Amino acid sequence: MKIQVTAEHIRQGTRECPSSCPIALALQANGFIDVEVARVIQFRTRDTTLYALWPGFIVEEFIRRYDNDDSVRPFEFDTATLATAPHRGAWRGMEAANKYDHDRKRVEADKQIKD
Repeated sequence: MKIQVTAEHIRQGTRECPSSCPIALALQANGFIDVEVARVIQFRTRDTTLYALWPGFIVEEFIRRYDNDDSVRPFEFDTATLATAPHRGAWRGMEAANKYDHDRKRVEADKQIKD
């Protein structure tokens, strides 16, 4: 599912607040329930299963810049490209697997969300 983080989500969002940051607001607008955005995006489905998404580098960089009061702009990401796990602790393995090319992808993400 493609998620669009709009200018309105950015204006309405709250810095350093996992449940009301722009990404959480965008996910909630698309039917995600009990969204918490941090190093992992956690949410519930309608059947109350708890899931965790590894946010990916573009989303992670957006969060870092937004929380640091740096300039950000609307963007979109696809949840289909994010690693998903059906429980809270599963993100640790995904974090280790994705750490290898973190720096290269951070530069790429920076180019996509920077004003």
